[in-house]
This record gives sequence, C-alpha cells and structure tokens, in this order.
Amino acid sequence: MNRLDKIRLIRQSLKDDTPSIGSWMQIPHASVAENNGQAGYDWVAVDLEHGAIGVHQLPDLFRALELGGALPLVRLAQGQAKDCKRALDAGAGGVIVPMVESASQLGQVRDACRWPPAWHARGRLLARQSIWQTL
Repeated sequence: MNRLDKIRLIRQSLKDDTPSIGSWMQIPHASVAENNGQAGYDWVAVDLEHGAIGVHQLPDLFRALELGGALPLVRLAQGQAKDCKRALDAGAGGVIVPMVESASQLGQVRDACRWPPAWHARGRLLARQSIWQTL
C-alpha cells in the first residue's frame, strides 16, 4: 500500500462528497487488525480513547492493517502534543481528536501532527514514522 496515495484518495473522496468507507477497532490483537485490513476498508481507526489499546501496541496493529491495504488512523483520548507525536511515530496515517473546543486548540493539534521538515527533528529515523521520509 502506498500510504500517500491512500491519503490522497481519501481526501479526494471527502472533497467530492463521495463515501470513504472505514471501521473502528477496539480489540488490541494483530489478527483482528489483519482481518480489518483485508475487509476492503479505506481506513481503520484504532481507538485509544475508549478501547483497551495501548500506544505500545500501535506499530503491530498498524502493520497488520496495512497488509490488507487499509490506512491506519488513530483516535486519541486527548489532543495533547505528546499523544499526537507518539501515535504518528508509531505509524498512524492520521489522527482523530475528540472534543476540540476552539480554533486555538485545533491549531495546536495541527502543529503537533506536522511531519518533518515542517516539524522540529524528533528522532524521525528511529521510529516507525520514518517511512514518511520518502514524501
């Protein structure tokens, strides 16, 4: 799966007001992620807000989702910069942030989610997100 092409396809679908089909995942098991990835979804959101999934499990879940061609997204419990960075470093293709209450808060989340070189270097060659180096 070419992640950048997948993101562009989903964005274009949203701009064209056409459906982008996805699913949610709250079970922290790679076999479940692999099945979801192969189900034909455009994306699968891994729920860190309500599920029993820990950040340390994200890389394996994301790899399993990507095997089937689904873009892995993550729903964070909060929009804190450290949470955004950890999810993106684990390989998330995007984040869903609940309860954003102001434009200022949205701007902070956006800034936390920017990829290098727009971002300060943060060990990008040591984390799974280094797959974005080809962008």
